[in-house]
Amino acid sequence: MKKKFNIVDWVVIGLVVVVAGFFGIRWFQNSQVEISYGEITYTVLVEAVPEESCADIDRHLPDQLMSSGALVGGEVVSVEYSDCSVQSIEKSNSSNDYITVTVDPYGEYKNAVFTIKSSVNLGDLTTSVGNQEIRTGRSYIIKTEHFELSGTILTVEK
Repeated sequence: MKKKFNIVDWVVIGLVVVVAGFFGIRWFQNSQVEISYGEITYTVLVEAVPEESCADIDRHLPDQLMSSGALVGGEVVSVEYSDCSVQSIEKSNSSNDYITVTVDPYGEYKNAVFTIKSSVNLGDLTTSVGNQEIRTGRSYIIKTEHFELSGTILTVEK
């Protein structure tokens, strides 16, 4: 008995060919992606760091970067301090962004410029360390096992 192909058979065969072609093309494109890792060095300015914190930070350098509770491929290599004067400090409430408090400062403060080195995929359009993008002028949180500070990226060198 000879079976003839009907329209449903041809549609099923066509779908199988299209799906196989789609996955074949995706696999071929993914195998062509070249990942090139390289090292970047960037500096981050953190303003008005209390002197007591500066001494503690110095004890832990160099220090591995963290992101989302895990170590990432970057290291805080060094820090340089410069004098600064602080007239007032504005603190934000972490549970309500609309609430801020102005505090009269006590003690001495320093501006700190941290140098950080990290291995990144140079082929990516955006350079990221952990889940933070690295670009000059962008806000950045320096987070290690021993300290966490917020600052601004000053320079990026690939």
